[in-house]
Amino acid sequence: MLRYVTQLTLISLFAIASIGFLSAGTIDARIWEKFEDLAVNKDVRVDTTPGVRVVVQLKNNAVRTAGDQSPEDLAQQCEGAQNDFMDALRGAGLSKMNKDGKQDRFEVAVMLEYQYAVAGYALDEEAVKELAQLPQVEAVQLDVLNKLFTVEGRQITGSTQAASSGYTGAGVGVAVVDSNYDLLHPELGGSTNLPNSVVKGGYNFSSNNNSIHSRNQQDCYHGTGVASIVRRYAPQSDLYTLVVFPNAYDSNIAAAINWAVTNRNGTGGGAPIKVVTMSLGGGRYNGSCNSGVIHTAAGNALSNGIIVLAASGNDGWVGSTASPSCSSNIISVGSVWDANNAGYSPFPPAYCSDNNRRVDERTCYTNTSSVLDIYAPSEQVMCARCGGGTNALGGTSSACPAAAGMVAQLLDANSSYAGNKAAVLNVFQSTGANVAGDSGKKRINILAAIGGGGTTGGDGGDGGDGGDGSTGCSGDAYAGSLSGGNDSDVQPNGTYYQATRSGTHRGTLSGPSGTDFDLYLYKWNGSWQQVASSTSSNSNETISYNGTSGYYYWRVSSYSGSGSYDLCLDTP
Repeated sequence: MLRYVTQLTLISLFAIASIGFLSAGTIDARIWEKFEDLAVNKDVRVDTTPGVRVVVQLKNNAVRTAGDQSPEDLAQQCEGAQNDFMDALRGAGLSKMNKDGKQDRFEVAVMLEYQYAVAGYALDEEAVKELAQLPQVEAVQLDVLNKLFTVEGRQITGSTQAASSGYTGAGVGVAVVDSNYDLLHPELGGSTNLPNSVVKGGYNFSSNNNSIHSRNQQDCYHGTGVASIVRRYAPQSDLYTLVVFPNAYDSNIAAAINWAVTNRNGTGGGAPIKVVTMSLGGGRYNGSCNSGVIHTAAGNALSNGIIVLAASGNDGWVGSTASPSCSSNIISVGSVWDANNAGYSPFPPAYCSDNNRRVDERTCYTNTSSVLDIYAPSEQVMCARCGGGTNALGGTSSACPAAAGMVAQLLDANSSYAGNKAAVLNVFQSTGANVAGDSGKKRINILAAIGGGGTTGGDGGDGGDGGDGSTGCSGDAYAGSLSGGNDSDVQPNGTYYQATRSGTHRGTLSGPSGTDFDLYLYKWNGSWQQVASSTSSNSNETISYNGTSGYYYWRVSSYSGSGSYDLCLDTP
Protein backbone atom coordinates (compact mmCIF):
# COMPACT_ATOMS: atom_id res chain seq x y z
CA MET A 1 0.00 0.00 0.00
CA LEU A 2 1.13 3.58 -0.31
CA ARG A 3 1.28 6.55 2.04
CA TYR A 4 0.50 9.87 0.44
CA VAL A 5 3.56 11.51 1.99
CA THR A 6 5.89 8.75 0.87
CA GLN A 7 6.49 6.70 -2.28
CA LEU A 8 5.12 3.21 -1.55
CA THR A 9 2.26 1.28 -3.19
CA LEU A 10 -1.43 0.94 -1.94
CA ILE A 11 -3.75 3.71 -1.17
CA SER A 12 -4.71 3.32 2.51
CA LEU A 13 -7.23 4.64 4.93
CA PHE A 14 -5.48 5.68 8.11
CA ALA A 15 -8.96 5.45 9.56
CA ILE A 16 -9.75 4.96 13.19
CA ALA A 17 -11.93 1.83 13.44
CA SER A 18 -15.57 2.59 12.73
CA ILE A 19 -17.86 2.79 15.72
CA GLY A 20 -20.71 1.34 13.68
CA PHE A 21 -24.06 2.84 12.85
CA LEU A 22 -25.13 5.46 15.37
CA SER A 23 -28.54 5.84 16.98
CA ALA A 24 -30.80 8.81 16.26
CA GLY A 25 -29.34 12.19 17.09
CA THR A 26 -26.03 10.84 18.31
CA ILE A 27 -22.61 12.30 17.58
CA ASP A 28 -19.45 10.37 16.72
CA ALA A 29 -17.00 10.96 19.60
CA ARG A 30 -14.10 11.07 17.15
CA ILE A 31 -15.36 14.46 15.98
CA TRP A 32 -14.41 16.03 19.32
CA GLU A 33 -10.93 14.51 18.99
CA LYS A 34 -10.58 16.13 15.56
CA PHE A 35 -11.49 19.54 16.95
CA GLU A 36 -8.84 19.04 19.63
CA ASP A 37 -6.30 18.17 16.91
CA LEU A 38 -7.22 21.33 15.02
CA ALA A 39 -6.71 23.42 18.13
CA VAL A 40 -3.09 22.26 18.46
CA ASN A 41 -2.37 22.03 14.70
CA LYS A 42 -2.13 18.23 14.76
CA ASP A 43 -4.73 17.64 12.05
CA VAL A 44 -2.92 16.82 8.80
CA ARG A 45 -4.88 17.24 5.57
CA VAL A 46 -4.57 18.84 2.16
CA ASP A 47 -7.76 20.91 1.96
CA THR A 48 -7.86 24.21 3.84
CA THR A 49 -11.59 24.51 4.53
CA PRO A 50 -12.03 25.49 8.20
CA GLY A 51 -13.67 23.04 10.57
CA VAL A 52 -14.02 19.27 10.78
CA ARG A 53 -15.50 17.28 7.92
CA VAL A 54 -18.49 15.17 8.94
CA VAL A 55 -21.15 12.97 7.37
CA VAL A 56 -24.68 13.86 8.39
CA GLN A 57 -26.82 10.72 8.21
CA LEU A 58 -30.44 11.64 7.54
CA LYS A 59 -33.48 9.75 8.74
CA ASN A 60 -35.11 7.14 6.50
CA ASN A 61 -31.66 5.90 5.41
CA ALA A 62 -32.55 2.20 5.39
CA VAL A 63 -30.34 0.21 3.01
CA ARG A 64 -32.24 -0.59 -0.16
CA THR A 65 -32.67 -4.25 -1.02
CA ALA A 66 -32.04 -5.41 -4.56
CA GLY A 67 -34.95 -4.97 -6.92
CA ASP A 68 -37.29 -2.88 -4.75
CA GLN A 69 -36.75 0.34 -6.71
CA SER A 70 -34.64 1.72 -9.49
CA PRO A 71 -31.45 3.70 -8.74
CA GLU A 72 -33.12 6.74 -10.26
CA ASP A 73 -36.11 6.47 -7.89
CA LEU A 74 -33.77 6.02 -4.94
CA ALA A 75 -31.72 9.05 -5.99
CA GLN A 76 -34.89 11.15 -6.24
CA GLN A 77 -36.02 10.14 -2.76
CA CYS A 78 -32.59 10.88 -1.30
CA GLU A 79 -32.52 14.25 -3.04
CA GLY A 80 -35.87 15.12 -1.47
CA ALA A 81 -34.57 14.29 2.01
CA GLN A 82 -31.39 16.28 1.34
CA ASN A 83 -33.41 19.32 0.20
CA ASP A 84 -35.48 19.15 3.40
CA PHE A 85 -32.23 19.04 5.37
CA MET A 86 -30.87 22.09 3.50
CA ASP A 87 -34.06 24.01 4.32
CA ALA A 88 -33.62 23.07 7.98
CA LEU A 89 -29.97 24.19 7.86
CA ARG A 90 -30.97 27.63 6.65
CA GLY A 91 -33.79 27.82 9.17
CA ALA A 92 -31.37 27.07 12.00
CA GLY A 93 -28.87 29.65 10.77
CA LEU A 94 -26.23 27.00 10.09
CA SER A 95 -25.99 27.74 6.37
CA LYS A 96 -26.49 31.46 6.20
CA MET A 97 -23.98 34.32 6.36
CA ASN A 98 -24.03 35.85 9.83
CA LYS A 99 -24.40 39.58 10.35
CA ASP A 100 -20.74 39.91 11.31
CA GLY A 101 -19.69 38.44 7.96
CA LYS A 102 -18.56 35.06 9.27
CA GLN A 103 -18.85 32.03 7.02
CA ASP A 104 -21.45 29.29 7.14
CA ARG A 105 -21.15 27.17 10.27
CA PHE A 106 -21.81 24.09 8.15
CA GLU A 107 -20.49 24.11 4.58
CA VAL A 108 -21.87 21.36 2.33
CA ALA A 109 -19.25 19.41 0.35
CA VAL A 110 -21.01 16.31 -1.05
CA MET A 111 -24.66 15.36 -1.50
CA LEU A 112 -24.45 11.58 -1.76
CA GLU A 113 -26.58 10.50 -4.68
CA TYR A 114 -28.00 7.17 -3.48
CA GLN A 115 -27.84 7.69 0.27
CA TYR A 116 -29.70 9.67 2.87
CA ALA A 117 -26.50 11.50 3.74
CA VAL A 118 -24.73 14.83 3.27
CA ALA A 119 -21.04 15.50 3.89
CA GLY A 120 -19.61 18.85 4.83
CA TYR A 121 -17.50 20.93 7.21
CA ALA A 122 -18.72 21.84 10.69
CA LEU A 123 -17.02 25.08 11.72
CA ASP A 124 -17.09 24.40 15.46
CA GLU A 125 -18.35 22.01 18.12
CA GLU A 126 -21.56 23.98 18.66
CA ALA A 127 -22.40 23.57 14.97
CA VAL A 128 -22.08 19.79 15.36
CA LYS A 129 -24.42 19.80 18.35
CA GLU A 130 -26.97 21.91 16.48
CA LEU A 131 -26.77 19.61 13.46
CA ALA A 132 -27.60 16.63 15.67
CA GLN A 133 -30.69 18.44 16.99
CA LEU A 134 -32.25 18.96 13.56
CA PRO A 135 -35.32 16.72 13.16
CA GLN A 136 -34.06 15.37 9.82
CA VAL A 137 -30.77 14.12 11.31
CA GLU A 138 -30.17 10.52 12.38
CA ALA A 139 -26.50 10.91 13.33
CA VAL A 140 -23.39 13.01 12.76
CA GLN A 141 -20.32 10.91 11.95
CA LEU A 142 -16.70 11.71 11.26
CA ASP A 143 -15.88 11.73 7.54
CA VAL A 144 -12.60 9.81 7.65
CA LEU A 145 -9.77 11.16 5.51
CA ASN A 146 -7.97 8.38 3.66
CA LYS A 147 -4.30 8.63 2.82
CA LEU A 148 -2.03 7.02 0.30
CA PHE A 149 -0.03 4.14 1.68
CA THR A 150 3.09 2.75 0.06
CA VAL A 151 4.73 -0.18 -0.03
CA GLU A 152 4.50 -11.28 -13.16
CA GLY A 153 1.46 -12.73 -12.17
CA ARG A 154 -0.45 -12.92 -15.50
CA GLN A 155 1.23 -16.18 -16.43
CA ILE A 156 0.66 -18.08 -13.18
CA THR A 157 -3.02 -17.07 -13.07
CA GLY A 158 -3.61 -18.17 -16.66
CA SER A 159 -4.72 -14.64 -17.58
CA THR A 160 -2.43 -14.43 -20.60
CA GLN A 161 -3.71 -17.69 -22.06
CA ALA A 162 -7.32 -16.76 -21.29
CA ALA A 163 -6.83 -13.47 -23.17
CA SER A 164 -5.23 -15.24 -26.13
CA SER A 165 -8.29 -17.50 -26.20
CA GLY A 166 -10.55 -14.47 -26.56
CA TYR A 167 -11.39 -13.59 -22.94
CA THR A 168 -9.98 -10.06 -22.90
CA GLY A 169 -12.55 -8.19 -20.84
CA ALA A 170 -14.19 -6.86 -24.00
CA GLY A 171 -17.59 -5.36 -23.27
CA VAL A 172 -16.75 -4.78 -19.59
CA GLY A 173 -16.16 -1.37 -18.03
CA VAL A 174 -13.89 -1.10 -14.98
CA ALA A 175 -13.98 1.98 -12.74
CA VAL A 176 -10.67 2.67 -10.97
CA VAL A 177 -10.94 4.73 -7.76
CA ASP A 178 -7.49 6.13 -7.03
CA SER A 179 -5.25 9.18 -7.47
CA ASN A 180 -4.69 11.17 -10.68
CA TYR A 181 -3.82 9.40 -13.92
CA ASP A 182 -1.36 10.06 -16.74
CA LEU A 183 -3.81 10.00 -19.63
CA LEU A 184 -0.98 10.80 -22.06
CA HIS A 185 0.55 7.40 -21.37
CA PRO A 186 -0.12 5.04 -24.30
CA GLU A 187 -1.46 2.38 -21.93
CA LEU A 188 -4.17 4.83 -20.83
CA GLY A 189 -5.08 5.99 -24.33
CA GLY A 190 -2.47 8.69 -24.96
CA SER A 191 -4.91 11.60 -24.90
CA THR A 192 -6.42 13.91 -22.29
CA ASN A 193 -9.49 14.37 -24.48
CA LEU A 194 -12.03 11.88 -23.18
CA PRO A 195 -13.21 9.49 -24.34
CA ASN A 196 -9.98 8.15 -25.72
CA SER A 197 -9.26 4.62 -26.90
CA VAL A 198 -8.87 3.27 -23.34
CA VAL A 199 -10.40 5.69 -20.81
CA LYS A 200 -14.02 6.47 -21.62
CA GLY A 201 -14.84 8.81 -18.78
CA GLY A 202 -14.00 9.94 -15.29
CA TYR A 203 -14.43 12.54 -12.59
CA ASN A 204 -12.33 14.25 -9.94
CA PHE A 205 -14.14 13.95 -6.60
CA SER A 206 -11.20 15.37 -4.67
CA SER A 207 -10.98 18.84 -6.21
CA ASN A 208 -14.33 20.01 -7.57
CA ASN A 209 -13.94 18.21 -10.89
CA ASN A 210 -10.46 19.49 -11.59
CA SER A 211 -8.57 17.47 -14.17
CA ILE A 212 -8.17 13.74 -13.64
CA HIS A 213 -4.93 13.94 -15.65
CA SER A 214 -1.54 14.74 -14.15
CA ARG A 215 2.12 14.12 -14.92
CA ASN A 216 3.28 15.08 -11.44
CA GLN A 217 4.80 11.88 -10.02
CA GLN A 218 3.45 12.48 -6.53
CA ASP A 219 -0.07 12.87 -7.87
CA CYS A 220 -0.29 10.26 -10.60
CA TYR A 221 2.20 7.43 -10.16
CA HIS A 222 -0.19 5.26 -8.15
CA GLY A 223 -3.37 5.74 -10.17
CA THR A 224 -1.51 5.36 -13.46
CA GLY A 225 0.08 2.08 -12.38
CA VAL A 226 -3.10 0.61 -10.90
CA ALA A 227 -5.23 1.47 -13.96
CA SER A 228 -2.69 -0.04 -16.34
CA ILE A 229 -2.59 -3.30 -14.35
CA VAL A 230 -6.33 -3.74 -14.95
CA ARG A 231 -5.75 -3.39 -18.69
CA ARG A 232 -2.76 -5.73 -18.70
CA TYR A 233 -5.03 -8.46 -17.37
CA ALA A 234 -8.11 -7.44 -19.38
CA PRO A 235 -6.61 -5.75 -22.47
CA GLN A 236 -9.90 -4.89 -24.16
CA SER A 237 -11.79 -3.65 -21.12
CA ASP A 238 -12.82 0.02 -20.97
CA LEU A 239 -11.58 2.14 -18.07
CA TYR A 240 -13.29 4.89 -16.09
CA THR A 241 -10.83 6.88 -13.99
CA LEU A 242 -12.16 8.37 -10.75
CA VAL A 243 -9.96 10.61 -8.59
CA VAL A 244 -10.45 10.72 -4.81
CA PHE A 245 -6.96 11.71 -3.64
CA PRO A 246 -5.61 13.73 -1.93
CA ASN A 247 -8.99 14.61 -0.30
CA ALA A 248 -10.01 10.97 -0.02
CA TYR A 249 -12.76 11.23 2.57
CA ASP A 250 -15.13 8.29 2.95
CA SER A 251 -17.86 10.40 1.37
CA ASN A 252 -15.75 11.13 -1.72
CA ILE A 253 -15.02 7.42 -2.18
CA ALA A 254 -18.73 6.64 -1.76
CA ALA A 255 -19.53 9.36 -4.31
CA ALA A 256 -17.12 7.73 -6.77
CA ILE A 257 -18.89 4.38 -6.38
CA ASN A 258 -22.22 6.17 -6.81
CA TRP A 259 -20.88 7.70 -10.05
CA ALA A 260 -20.23 4.20 -11.34
CA VAL A 261 -23.84 3.26 -10.58
CA THR A 262 -25.21 6.38 -12.27
CA ASN A 263 -23.05 5.68 -15.33
CA ARG A 264 -23.50 1.91 -15.16
CA ASN A 265 -24.49 1.76 -18.84
CA GLY A 266 -21.21 3.41 -19.82
CA THR A 267 -20.22 6.88 -20.99
CA GLY A 268 -18.30 8.12 -24.01
CA GLY A 269 -19.27 5.06 -26.00
CA GLY A 270 -17.61 2.81 -23.43
CA ALA A 271 -18.75 -0.54 -22.12
CA PRO A 272 -21.18 -0.82 -19.18
CA ILE A 273 -19.45 -0.54 -15.81
CA LYS A 274 -19.39 -3.95 -14.15
CA VAL A 275 -16.34 -3.68 -11.86
CA VAL A 276 -14.99 -1.11 -9.39
CA THR A 277 -11.46 -1.51 -8.01
CA MET A 278 -10.03 0.39 -5.04
CA SER A 279 -6.44 -0.08 -3.91
CA LEU A 280 -7.24 1.57 -0.62
CA GLY A 281 -7.55 0.39 2.92
CA GLY A 282 -6.99 1.41 6.51
CA GLY A 283 -8.15 1.11 10.07
CA ARG A 284 -7.97 -2.29 11.73
CA TYR A 285 -10.97 -4.62 11.86
CA ASN A 286 -10.98 -8.12 13.33
CA GLY A 287 -14.19 -8.92 11.47
CA SER A 288 -16.57 -7.28 9.05
CA CYS A 289 -17.19 -3.51 8.89
CA ASN A 290 -20.75 -3.36 7.63
CA SER A 291 -21.61 0.27 8.25
CA GLY A 292 -20.84 3.67 6.80
CA VAL A 293 -21.26 5.38 3.45
CA ILE A 294 -18.76 3.22 1.51
CA HIS A 295 -20.45 -0.01 2.65
CA THR A 296 -23.85 1.36 1.61
CA ALA A 297 -22.54 2.58 -1.75
CA ALA A 298 -20.95 -0.81 -2.49
CA GLY A 299 -24.21 -2.58 -1.64
CA ASN A 300 -26.08 -0.34 -4.06
CA ALA A 301 -23.46 -1.12 -6.71
CA LEU A 302 -24.00 -4.86 -6.23
CA SER A 303 -27.74 -4.36 -6.59
CA ASN A 304 -27.03 -2.75 -9.96
CA GLY A 305 -24.75 -5.43 -11.36
CA ILE A 306 -21.38 -4.02 -10.28
CA ILE A 307 -18.72 -6.00 -8.38
CA VAL A 308 -16.58 -3.88 -6.02
CA LEU A 309 -13.08 -4.96 -4.94
CA ALA A 310 -10.69 -3.46 -2.37
CA ALA A 311 -7.18 -4.31 -1.19
CA SER A 312 -6.87 -5.86 2.27
CA GLY A 313 -3.91 -3.67 3.30
CA ASN A 314 -0.16 -3.89 3.84
CA ASP A 315 0.22 -3.87 7.63
CA GLY A 316 1.11 -7.56 7.94
CA TRP A 317 -1.80 -8.32 10.26
CA VAL A 318 -3.03 -11.88 10.80
CA GLY A 319 -6.63 -11.82 12.01
CA SER A 320 -7.36 -8.26 10.86
CA THR A 321 -7.94 -6.40 7.61
CA ALA A 322 -8.40 -2.79 6.60
CA SER A 323 -11.55 -0.90 5.70
CA PRO A 324 -13.30 -0.87 3.28
CA SER A 325 -12.18 -4.38 2.26
CA CYS A 326 -13.83 -5.73 5.42
CA SER A 327 -17.27 -4.79 4.08
CA SER A 328 -19.39 -7.79 3.14
CA ASN A 329 -20.43 -5.87 0.02
CA ILE A 330 -16.83 -5.80 -1.24
CA ILE A 331 -14.42 -8.51 -2.41
CA SER A 332 -11.32 -8.31 -0.19
CA VAL A 333 -8.07 -9.01 -2.07
CA GLY A 334 -4.72 -10.08 -0.60
CA SER A 335 -1.43 -10.68 -2.38
CA VAL A 336 0.82 -13.69 -2.98
CA TRP A 337 4.36 -13.70 -4.35
CA ASP A 338 4.36 -13.84 -8.13
CA ALA A 339 7.78 -15.49 -8.43
CA ASN A 340 10.11 -17.67 -6.40
CA ASN A 341 12.68 -15.55 -4.54
CA ALA A 342 10.98 -12.39 -5.78
CA GLY A 343 12.88 -9.18 -5.22
CA TYR A 344 11.56 -7.43 -2.13
CA SER A 345 12.58 -4.78 0.38
CA PRO A 346 10.59 -4.43 3.63
CA PHE A 347 8.49 -1.26 3.74
CA PRO A 348 6.29 0.49 6.32
CA PRO A 349 4.05 -0.14 8.10
CA ALA A 350 4.69 -3.89 8.18
CA TYR A 351 8.52 -3.90 7.88
CA CYS A 352 8.23 -7.67 7.59
CA SER A 353 10.61 -10.09 5.96
CA ASP A 354 9.94 -13.25 3.95
CA ASN A 355 13.14 -15.25 3.67
CA ASN A 356 11.76 -18.14 1.61
CA ARG A 357 9.56 -16.34 -0.88
CA ARG A 358 7.84 -18.68 -3.32
CA VAL A 359 5.01 -18.57 -5.81
CA ASP A 360 1.56 -18.56 -4.17
CA GLU A 361 2.87 -17.86 -0.68
CA ARG A 362 1.04 -15.09 1.17
CA THR A 363 3.24 -12.01 1.23
CA CYS A 364 4.24 -11.20 4.79
CA TYR A 365 2.76 -7.70 4.57
CA THR A 366 -0.71 -8.79 3.41
CA ASN A 367 -3.45 -8.28 5.98
CA THR A 368 -5.59 -11.39 6.32
CA SER A 369 -8.56 -12.49 8.40
CA SER A 370 -11.73 -14.52 8.05
CA VAL A 371 -13.22 -11.80 5.83
CA LEU A 372 -10.40 -11.83 3.27
CA ASP A 373 -11.93 -13.37 0.15
CA ILE A 374 -9.27 -14.10 -2.44
CA TYR A 375 -5.62 -13.66 -3.39
CA ALA A 376 -3.93 -12.38 -6.55
CA PRO A 377 -0.24 -12.08 -7.52
CA SER A 378 1.82 -9.06 -6.52
CA GLU A 379 5.29 -7.60 -5.98
CA GLN A 380 7.23 -7.37 -9.26
CA VAL A 381 4.19 -6.31 -11.30
CA MET A 382 5.18 -4.27 -14.34
CA CYS A 383 2.84 -1.40 -15.10
CA ALA A 384 2.64 2.02 -16.72
CA ARG A 385 4.81 4.73 -15.20
CA CYS A 386 3.51 8.27 -14.82
CA GLY A 387 5.43 10.33 -17.37
CA GLY A 388 6.04 7.41 -19.72
CA GLY A 389 7.61 3.98 -19.76
CA THR A 390 7.08 1.29 -17.16
CA ASN A 391 8.05 0.41 -13.60
CA ALA A 392 7.21 -2.21 -10.98
CA LEU A 393 4.38 -1.82 -8.49
CA GLY A 394 4.06 -4.07 -5.45
CA GLY A 395 1.89 -4.50 -2.38
CA THR A 396 -1.79 -5.28 -2.30
CA SER A 397 -2.11 -2.17 -4.49
CA SER A 398 -1.16 -4.27 -7.50
CA ALA A 399 -3.00 -7.43 -6.41
CA CYS A 400 -6.39 -5.68 -6.31
CA PRO A 401 -6.41 -4.36 -9.91
CA ALA A 402 -5.05 -7.73 -11.04
CA ALA A 403 -8.09 -9.37 -9.45
CA ALA A 404 -10.36 -6.72 -10.98
CA GLY A 405 -8.93 -7.41 -14.43
CA MET A 406 -9.57 -11.12 -13.98
CA VAL A 407 -13.15 -10.42 -12.87
CA ALA A 408 -13.53 -8.52 -16.16
CA GLN A 409 -12.19 -11.57 -18.03
CA LEU A 410 -14.66 -13.80 -16.18
CA LEU A 411 -17.54 -11.47 -17.10
CA ASP A 412 -16.38 -11.48 -20.71
CA ALA A 413 -16.67 -15.27 -20.66
CA ASN A 414 -19.97 -15.37 -18.74
CA SER A 415 -22.00 -12.21 -18.17
CA SER A 416 -24.28 -13.95 -15.65
CA TYR A 417 -21.65 -13.28 -12.96
CA ALA A 418 -22.42 -9.53 -13.09
CA GLY A 419 -23.21 -8.25 -9.60
CA ASN A 420 -23.13 -11.78 -8.16
CA LYS A 421 -20.35 -11.54 -5.60
CA ALA A 422 -21.08 -14.96 -4.10
CA ALA A 423 -20.92 -16.72 -7.47
CA VAL A 424 -17.68 -14.96 -8.43
CA LEU A 425 -16.03 -15.98 -5.17
CA ASN A 426 -17.37 -19.52 -5.44
CA VAL A 427 -15.81 -20.10 -8.86
CA PHE A 428 -12.53 -18.48 -7.81
CA GLN A 429 -12.38 -20.59 -4.66
CA SER A 430 -13.31 -23.85 -6.36
CA THR A 431 -10.78 -23.44 -9.18
CA GLY A 432 -8.02 -21.44 -7.51
CA ALA A 433 -4.59 -22.43 -6.25
CA ASN A 434 -3.87 -23.04 -2.57
CA VAL A 435 -2.12 -20.21 -0.74
CA ALA A 436 0.82 -21.10 1.45
CA GLY A 437 0.50 -19.31 4.77
CA ASP A 438 -3.29 -18.89 4.67
CA SER A 439 -4.97 -22.29 4.81
CA GLY A 440 -8.29 -22.52 3.02
CA LYS A 441 -7.80 -19.37 0.93
CA LYS A 442 -7.19 -19.47 -2.82
CA ARG A 443 -5.27 -17.52 -5.43
CA ILE A 444 -7.26 -16.81 -8.60
CA ASN A 445 -6.64 -19.11 -11.56
CA ILE A 446 -8.73 -17.32 -14.17
CA LEU A 447 -8.11 -19.86 -16.91
CA ALA A 448 -9.51 -22.61 -14.69
CA ALA A 449 -12.37 -20.35 -13.54
CA ILE A 450 -13.42 -19.59 -17.10
CA GLY A 451 -13.36 -23.30 -17.84
CA GLY A 452 -15.53 -23.97 -14.81
CA GLY A 453 -12.78 -25.96 -13.18
CA GLY A 454 -12.51 -28.31 -16.13
CA THR A 455 -15.61 -30.28 -15.22
CA THR A 456 -16.91 -30.83 -18.73
CA GLY A 457 -15.80 -32.55 -21.88
CA GLY A 458 -12.80 -34.75 -22.41
CA ASP A 459 -12.42 -38.37 -23.40
CA GLY A 460 -11.37 -39.68 -20.01
CA GLY A 461 -7.95 -40.81 -21.24
CA ASP A 462 -6.95 -44.29 -20.21
CA GLY A 463 -8.28 -43.90 -16.69
CA GLY A 464 -4.99 -44.78 -15.05
CA ASP A 465 -4.25 -47.97 -13.21
CA GLY A 466 -4.67 -46.86 -9.62
CA GLY A 467 -0.96 -46.58 -8.97
CA ASP A 468 1.46 -48.79 -7.11
CA GLY A 469 2.29 -46.44 -4.25
CA SER A 470 5.86 -45.90 -5.44
CA THR A 471 7.47 -42.78 -3.96
CA GLY A 472 10.36 -42.51 -6.44
CA CYS A 473 10.13 -39.64 -8.96
CA SER A 474 12.11 -39.40 -12.18
CA GLY A 475 10.28 -36.23 -13.27
CA ASP A 476 9.26 -33.04 -11.45
CA ALA A 477 8.18 -33.50 -7.83
CA TYR A 478 5.42 -31.44 -6.21
CA ALA A 479 3.86 -31.57 -2.76
CA GLY A 480 0.67 -30.29 -1.23
CA SER A 481 -2.00 -30.95 1.36
CA LEU A 482 -5.78 -31.27 1.34
CA SER A 483 -8.02 -30.31 4.25
CA GLY A 484 -10.81 -32.81 3.68
CA GLY A 485 -13.55 -33.97 1.34
CA ASN A 486 -14.04 -31.79 -1.77
CA ASP A 487 -10.80 -29.86 -1.20
CA SER A 488 -8.51 -29.84 -4.22
CA ASP A 489 -5.19 -28.51 -5.54
CA VAL A 490 -4.10 -27.50 -9.02
CA GLN A 491 -0.59 -28.56 -10.05
CA PRO A 492 2.06 -27.61 -11.03
CA ASN A 493 2.07 -24.86 -8.38
CA GLY A 494 -1.51 -23.78 -8.93
CA THR A 495 -1.22 -23.16 -12.66
CA TYR A 496 -1.03 -24.85 -16.06
CA TYR A 497 1.87 -25.83 -18.31
CA GLN A 498 2.43 -25.92 -22.05
CA ALA A 499 3.35 -29.06 -23.96
CA THR A 500 5.02 -27.95 -27.18
CA ARG A 501 4.79 -31.37 -28.80
CA SER A 502 2.77 -34.57 -28.64
CA GLY A 503 3.74 -37.17 -26.09
CA THR A 504 2.93 -38.88 -22.82
CA HIS A 505 1.83 -37.05 -19.69
CA ARG A 506 2.44 -39.14 -16.56
CA GLY A 507 1.29 -38.32 -13.06
CA THR A 508 1.90 -40.42 -9.95
CA LEU A 509 0.12 -39.44 -6.73
CA SER A 510 1.08 -40.74 -3.28
CA GLY A 511 -1.20 -39.80 -0.38
CA PRO A 512 -1.66 -40.83 3.27
CA SER A 513 -3.16 -44.17 4.22
CA GLY A 514 -6.81 -44.19 5.20
CA THR A 515 -7.65 -41.42 2.74
CA ASP A 516 -9.08 -41.36 -0.78
CA PHE A 517 -7.34 -38.76 -2.97
CA ASP A 518 -7.98 -38.79 -6.74
CA LEU A 519 -5.97 -37.49 -9.70
CA TYR A 520 -7.28 -35.73 -12.83
CA LEU A 521 -5.67 -34.27 -15.97
CA TYR A 522 -7.22 -31.38 -17.92
CA LYS A 523 -6.48 -29.87 -21.33
CA TRP A 524 -7.47 -26.46 -22.72
CA ASN A 525 -9.65 -26.60 -25.84
CA GLY A 526 -11.59 -23.34 -25.69
CA SER A 527 -12.50 -24.42 -22.16
CA TRP A 528 -10.85 -26.80 -19.72
CA GLN A 529 -11.75 -30.41 -20.46
CA GLN A 530 -10.96 -33.45 -18.35
CA VAL A 531 -8.93 -35.87 -20.47
CA ALA A 532 -7.85 -38.46 -17.89
CA SER A 533 -8.56 -39.55 -14.34
CA SER A 534 -7.47 -42.09 -11.74
CA THR A 535 -9.98 -42.65 -8.93
CA SER A 536 -9.19 -45.78 -6.96
CA SER A 537 -10.40 -46.24 -3.37
CA ASN A 538 -7.06 -45.17 -1.88
CA SER A 539 -4.71 -42.22 -2.42
CA ASN A 540 -2.16 -43.88 -4.70
CA GLU A 541 -3.08 -42.94 -8.26
CA THR A 542 -1.33 -43.01 -11.63
CA ILE A 543 -2.26 -41.52 -15.01
CA SER A 544 -0.45 -42.08 -18.31
CA TYR A 545 -2.04 -40.04 -21.10
CA ASN A 546 -0.89 -39.66 -24.71
CA GLY A 547 -1.82 -36.16 -25.83
CA THR A 548 -1.15 -33.57 -28.50
CA SER A 549 0.58 -30.23 -27.89
CA GLY A 550 -1.32 -27.65 -25.88
CA TYR A 551 -2.00 -26.42 -22.35
CA TYR A 552 -2.58 -28.83 -19.47
CA TYR A 553 -2.98 -28.91 -15.70
CA TRP A 554 -3.41 -31.57 -13.01
CA ARG A 555 -5.92 -31.59 -10.16
CA VAL A 556 -5.54 -33.53 -6.92
CA SER A 557 -8.89 -33.90 -5.11
CA SER A 558 -9.93 -35.39 -1.80
CA TYR A 559 -12.91 -37.72 -1.96
CA SER A 560 -12.41 -38.38 1.75
CA GLY A 561 -9.75 -37.67 4.34
CA SER A 562 -7.07 -35.03 4.74
CA GLY A 563 -3.30 -34.83 4.78
CA SER A 564 -0.19 -34.23 2.70
CA TYR A 565 0.56 -35.77 -0.68
CA ASP A 566 3.39 -36.06 -3.20
CA LEU A 567 2.91 -35.79 -6.95
CA CYS A 568 5.47 -36.77 -9.60
CA LEU A 569 4.92 -35.37 -13.11
CA ASP A 570 6.57 -36.31 -16.39
CA THR A 571 5.58 -34.23 -19.42
CA PRO A 572 6.55 -34.28 -23.12
